[in-house]
Amino acid sequence: MIFRVFSTLKDNKEIVKLLISAHLEFMYLDFMNTALVRNFEQNGYIVSRYSPYYFMGSLFNVSMQWVQNDCEESVRQITDFYYNHLFNVKLVP
Repeated sequence: MIFRVFSTLKDNKEIVKLLISAHLEFMYLDFMNTALVRNFEQNGYIVSRYSPYYFMGSLFNVSMQWVQNDCEESVRQITDFYYNHLFNVKLVP
């Protein structure tokens, strides 16, 4: 899912940049919060009612900064970076 989010953002980065410049990126955040709450509930991932918001808040901030940096890192690199930091896991290259 993380890879797919970053991949979709990269494919649509010019549109996302327009949203950011118009200060409308909250539309992406609102959509993803709703989708994540539903996904977490359906799959039993809820540890607390704040779980999906914790996850999406960090993904939102990292992804918006990545888009503003013109998606310099590859989708795989940014996905690995995000996953490693969120789950404190070291992946073997």
